[in-house]
Amino acid sequence: MGRFVQFFFILVSVAISYGLIMTNDFCSWIFLLEIMAVVEYSSLYFSDQMYSKDAAIKHIILHITMLLFCLISVGLFYASTHSLDFMQYKIYNQEIFLIFVSMYVIYTVFKLGAFPFHSWSVNFCSNANEGTIINGLLINRLVVAYILINLGQKFIMRLQPDSQLLIKNIVYIFAVSGTFYGYFMTIVQKKYKNIFIYLLVAHMSTIIYIMSFNQELSNSKELIFYLVAVVCAATGGLIVRNKLLVTIFLISMIGFPLTAGFSAKLLLFVSYFKFTPEFDVFLLFLPLMFGYVHSLKLINGVYYLDENHQKHKNFDNIKADSVLLKIIKTILVLFVVFGGLVPFNI
Repeated sequence: MGRFVQFFFILVSVAISYGLIMTNDFCSWIFLLEIMAVVEYSSLYFSDQMYSKDAAIKHIILHITMLLFCLISVGLFYASTHSLDFMQYKIYNQEIFLIFVSMYVIYTVFKLGAFPFHSWSVNFCSNANEGTIINGLLINRLVVAYILINLGQKFIMRLQPDSQLLIKNIVYIFAVSGTFYGYFMTIVQKKYKNIFIYLLVAHMSTIIYIMSFNQELSNSKELIFYLVAVVCAATGGLIVRNKLLVTIFLISMIGFPLTAGFSAKLLLFVSYFKFTPEFDVFLLFLPLMFGYVHSLKLINGVYYLDENHQKHKNFDNIKADSVLLKIIKTILVLFVVFGGLVPFNI
């Protein structure tokens, strides 16, 4: 795929992201989400990777299924509120609204590529080129995750106390199981890119847990910083071809001190303790500690476990990076390195 086409897809995604942030109508929201998804399909299809076309077709089939699921949930929202405005509405039927929120949580887990709906995300990242990954992760995933988490939290807070507790438990199960799964799956990976992909699955699962908190945290700078740190590190790790840079992005995703990943995790977990029992946070800390213990093997894998993959033409691509791609890579490296210097009282 030509650089002009890649740049065009990125510009379209940026424009759609602005529309998603500004809209408060479910019809417009779904329409924009699907246009963004179509841009992802198209970008992936024309990635010129070995299995990119097959991955794009699987991507489309899965997202069409979830689109129908989303439309049903929006119908339930309208039945319970008599409105499609998700910012200002009145709930007339709490039972139907509870079903809607349950379906919304499942949809959020799917769109963020978290466990157990992570297969499309793994397939996408494994078969995409640099431009497609920047489009799908750095732009789309970042914006969609922020919007879905904030809306989900607001919906949960409108439920009755008993219903809130039920949904929060469901969210907690998704978060803990996904975080454990993502970190432990890194053990069996032979390609360094898959390590980044499954670490991203773990981090997205951790982010989903924020939906069970009050609005103060879900709309806070801690969430934004954590999202940016995780997505930037994952994007950088998947698009660079230098082993040293891959290692820098990897230690940031693991959360080593003096990196953006460490500062983001510290700020977020300190906020966790304000709004949730210590035992719940401890369960989310366990896979993080596992990441530290397992980190040497992960870094070793970058240098020794991926020799066959390094010989692949897509890894040692002789084409020089475009100016835009060089700028993006430079920004990602600077953020991951100097983001660890962010003061803890931001």
